[in-house]
Amino acid sequence: MPLFKGSASLSTPHKAIRYITDEKKAALISVRNLFEDENYAQQFKDTANRFGKGKKRDERKYYHFKLSCAQKDKVSPQEAHNYAEELTARLFNDCECVISTHNDTKTVHSHIIVNAVDPITGKKLRFSNYQYAAMKDQANILGKELGYTATDFR
Repeated sequence: MPLFKGSASLSTPHKAIRYITDEKKAALISVRNLFEDENYAQQFKDTANRFGKGKKRDERKYYHFKLSCAQKDKVSPQEAHNYAEELTARLFNDCECVISTHNDTKTVHSHIIVNAVDPITGKKLRFSNYQYAAMKDQANILGKELGYTATDFR
């Protein structure tokens, strides 16, 4: 049962990225469209600054998505991370993303932090309820391709 849920945040991404990359929780960490050897949160901020975004308190700075499979699927941290990376490529191909897979709970799960500013166009990412439902559908489609149990989130 791929569980995919997300939320937008008005705060800076420093704490969220620090949480998902905490070595006590994270089994695997990777990035998309970011430099691996530089501060991820600072790169998010630099992108926003380049386009004059992210300065207002009430402005979206990032999205935080969580992805997990059913315990009965017995997904390893590497399998979960591969799933999260592939889903990220499908949903946020050109976006700046930090992907982290945690194995500190009974259910292996992944976190995906996405910069709210598109690094190419400078436009803010915005997801309607329809688009969010389509993302969940995509998580189910990919999960099914990988042999995981699907969920009817509707």
